[in-house]
Amino acid sequence: MTLNAAVASGNGFVVMASDRRRVRRDSNGVIVEAYDDEKKVIRLTDKVLLTSGGKVGIAAAAVAMIAQRIEPDFDLAQCKEVLEEVIRKTKEMDTHNALDDTETLGLIFNGFYDDGRLGVVHYGSGPGAEVVEKTCEDTKFFHVNSYPRSVERDVGSALTNVCLYLDEAEEANVTFQDAIERALGLYVFGSYIAPEVSPTCDFRVLYLEDGQIRYKAMEFDVTRFQKHLPTVESVKRILLDDYADMMVEKDLFGEVRSNERIAIAETNPHDVTFRFRTIGSEWTRT
Repeated sequence: MTLNAAVASGNGFVVMASDRRRVRRDSNGVIVEAYDDEKKVIRLTDKVLLTSGGKVGIAAAAVAMIAQRIEPDFDLAQCKEVLEEVIRKTKEMDTHNALDDTETLGLIFNGFYDDGRLGVVHYGSGPGAEVVEKTCEDTKFFHVNSYPRSVERDVGSALTNVCLYLDEAEEANVTFQDAIERALGLYVFGSYIAPEVSPTCDFRVLYLEDGQIRYKAMEFDVTRFQKHLPTVESVKRILLDDYADMMVEKDLFGEVRSNERIAIAETNPHDVTFRFRTIGSEWTRT
């Protein structure tokens, strides 16, 4: 699997991101080869973005089947119908029950409906798995993520919430630049703790401007943001500690509360600056 992220906001934008790594494992599941050459995020239609993960051959075949069935003007609802059709056909051909494995296939769409609403549609293989749809209402902000096997469930949940949690005021005013800045943290930390995730990541954005849907494409290499991070186990502990604090204080992005804490302060996608703060010191790497 890979590290995929999809964000949608009622403020008129969606953001999609993924890393580029594909790996080959031996019979014991140990990674023996890794290549950072696979772009997993595409602009599927004028209104919809798509990212994929899972076993490379199956994911590539699913994306190809989807691409063959869509038109450039399809909205998110029409792409969802195509996804459901492709999943049905894949299951019919799936004589070895590969789709019962949670690591076989992951597909996430986000984008616009014809009526102007925004949403996310996703499918993750596994026993009884179904296509799931979420829509934005008013200024609601939400996200969908998938993590590789090496990221423990509690660490993945902590990482997602540490990077993407918004309170009501932030949710009401969030921009796509804000969302990119926060989602970038997923890849700074995610590629540091998970060998399946590359430090190079691709971001795609669809946003409303002057009544038109605009598109942006960006890529980042987060390696230089990781130079001063502690050990992998320390990063996991810090994430879990900060998540626990969030559940009590909802204040992760305020003052950092101990020398051992690392909090995301800010990142600017234009000059690609990402800052980590600790009490008594601050580093910026550009």
